[in-house]
Amino acid sequence: MAWNPFHTLRLLSDTPTLLVTPEDDQISPAEAQKRVIYNVPAGPRHMQVVPGTGHMDLFDGDSFASIMLTQVDFIRRHMADSTTTAVG
Repeated sequence: MAWNPFHTLRLLSDTPTLLVTPEDDQISPAEAQKRVIYNVPAGPRHMQVVPGTGHMDLFDGDSFASIMLTQVDFIRRHMADSTTTAVG
């Protein structure tokens, strides 16, 4: 039996979840990932599909910088939300 990271998503509860996925992923198709991300975690969630990329293409090439910015923005936005919630 192969390891499936999607089985652990139910443990996230209300944790903000970002999924960055390649449009042309043949190992874990974007449509399958979309069904999971919007049906399992209960917290804020966002999925970014990166056009014209395959399974490992996210780690180099033209899309890498924008993917990193997306991740940083997501973390900053949700860290600010959690800080406000914790203080308020």
